[in-house]
Amino acid sequence: NPQVQLMQIGGLRIALENPAVALYRPINLLSGQIIFPGTQDASANPNTLDDYEEGTYTPSLTINGTDAGVTHGTRIGRYTRIGNVVHANGYLEVSNKGSTVGFVGITLPFIVNYFSTSNGLAGGMVAPKAILTMAMSGLGLMQLYTVDGVNNITNNDLTNASIFYCYFGITYRTST
Repeated sequence: NPQVQLMQIGGLRIALENPAVALYRPINLLSGQIIFPGTQDASANPNTLDDYEEGTYTPSLTINGTDAGVTHGTRIGRYTRIGNVVHANGYLEVSNKGSTVGFVGITLPFIVNYFSTSNGLAGGMVAPKAILTMAMSGLGLMQLYTVDGVNNITNNDLTNASIFYCYFGITYRTST
């Protein structure tokens, strides 16, 4: 029979089989939960999971990096962050694109540290189309592209004659 040792560190109870080789055995969490602090306690060790968070945010449609003049309708954003990896998804509607000229983007809950791509669906444009989303390094937004990844979707692709809508989902890396 293996020896079992119960340890309590603060509110965490851990059961270890054969403590002599505990570093090489999985940890059995009696409560079935790991609780992370509200503020990350960052570790320099790349093999240490030091952050987990689930939440909601309010995505905004931007044109050339700003949402000035844009009239939003429904906006739903959710994310899960595990370490430095963020999974974000959502939906938004826009009834007026305003007068800003440039590329179309959607804000993200954290600053992007590493370029990433994903797919989405958008409608209410001059020609509704599947889209490719690209999370841009150093920014807290993803740009929308035609599904071939060649052309940015710009303000000229949107129309104020109908409601623009977009379903999106993306996974990207963050450093914050």
